[in-house]
Amino acid sequence: PGIFEENEFSSRERFIDHLATRFHTNKRRPQQINLKMPRDDRIISLPKFDFVQEVLSLLHDSDLMRPENFVEGYDVYTGTSLDGYDFWFSDSIKEDEMFSVPTPRDKEKIIHHFYCGTKFQRARDRFCNKPDHMPVPLILFYDEANVDFFGGLKSAPIMFSLGLFKNSCRARLLFWRILAIVPNLSAGKGKSDTASPDDKAKDHHYILREALSELERICNHGGIRTEVNGRKVTLKFWIQFVIGDTKGHNELCGSMNSSQANIAMNDCLCTRGNLSDIPLKCQPKTLEMVRKGRSIEDPERLEDIGQRDLDNVFDHLPMGHPTRGIHACTLYECLHVFGQGIYAYIAEAVGEFMTASKTKKEQK
Repeated sequence: PGIFEENEFSSRERFIDHLATRFHTNKRRPQQINLKMPRDDRIISLPKFDFVQEVLSLLHDSDLMRPENFVEGYDVYTGTSLDGYDFWFSDSIKEDEMFSVPTPRDKEKIIHHFYCGTKFQRARDRFCNKPDHMPVPLILFYDEANVDFFGGLKSAPIMFSLGLFKNSCRARLLFWRILAIVPNLSAGKGKSDTASPDDKAKDHHYILREALSELERICNHGGIRTEVNGRKVTLKFWIQFVIGDTKGHNELCGSMNSSQANIAMNDCLCTRGNLSDIPLKCQPKTLEMVRKGRSIEDPERLEDIGQRDLDNVFDHLPMGHPTRGIHACTLYECLHVFGQGIYAYIAEAVGEFMTASKTKKEQK
């Protein structure tokens, strides 16, 4: 409190204004968007940042846009290898087959980044078709952050970084920017909240649509024309993948987030009963399946593929996979899938097998 009494700043607001002017961040201030929810007429406040200013603050920062911060061997202006090397035989790439393995041109060549992968290369070819088009694959992060013990005070930041930065750089907060902070839509409702899971999912995606609306608008209008390190380019964006936990990924995909759901995964049609089949025959979940399920207006049809009836925000955004969309861009995370999942199950199974109990003695 004493800083405002002992200095010329008369208020906290004036002090923040001074800092914004001093460090040229006036245009990067968040806006408070008040949204009227269509289901119950509630007013929800959404803190939202200007996507153009945030992405240009990365691309116009000379300290960040240094060659040593870029992925090794990657041409940031074309999205190709600096040496022009093509990693795969194109006729071996089958994007819609989950277990298809493309044939590498050189088995000794190190594949060290997602730009070496077929999904990125196909996305680059779809979105960048002119000499001045600069590919800017976005890496999103979305996860809830709890600041109390009861879950009432929580919010979910939507953050992004750029795929042109190497992994060690993206491990630093300096290379990330915030798009919006999604509030807790259940705050104040408690057990009196009678909304169905489908209604809650629709409310969630309604907020996400506004949070990502500027990205959608820019992509629909052809990108951003600017200069990057003195070179005139048109920035072309798409979402390469999303970092988060399993619960959050299910919500982004519009998948059922229940342990009782028939479909166990958000990216395929495997049920819990056949996940242990050998060999596993996996059918990918596609955008067309979800559209057909919604058009039939049969709830059981959507339940059969583990989806909720909602207008998914990511159906309106450019995604890394053309036919599977968000379902192919939500990577499984190690903590819940391995640490609290498969590894814990293995330890339990081995412990049961090695126990001194007389049950199933012959099998042991």
